[in-house]
Amino acid sequence: MKESELKATSPQESPQPTEPLSVGRKGNLDITIKGTRGWMSFLGVVIIISGALAVIFSFLTVSMSVLFLGTSPGSSSWILIVSVLIYTGVSIYLGVLLLSSSSHAKRYLRQDSETELLKYHVKMRIFFQVTGIITIIGLSVWLILIMAFSGR
Repeated sequence: MKESELKATSPQESPQPTEPLSVGRKGNLDITIKGTRGWMSFLGVVIIISGALAVIFSFLTVSMSVLFLGTSPGSSSWILIVSVLIYTGVSIYLGVLLLSSSSHAKRYLRQDSETELLKYHVKMRIFFQVTGIITIIGLSVWLILIMAFSGR
């Protein structure tokens, strides 16, 4: 193998965002995006549906206690409703991000457009950032609740 071929395939070098991908790399990228696009759509729909079901079940829980027990909704009911509404809003947003990213991936594969590829990656970056922030918040709240109820 020539030295120039070794240098071109070296793993330390990666193409700059403005330079076009080589045929081999682009083919691998297309195969990978094609394989993940359907799963992104599926997961986006599942996340949106789970958020909607959470709202329905939380309202049913609160309304059943009011109807069958004759009690007015207490502060815990309002905390439940507010937390579920926040969860639903975030779930729908994350689901829409995944569906949007999937549609950008589909357009990229159909049109071979670098703009669509960039939009795909931007949506995925936002998805992972929001998921990471929500995870950090959830772990923090969980830790605070454990410390609060551990008796120390």
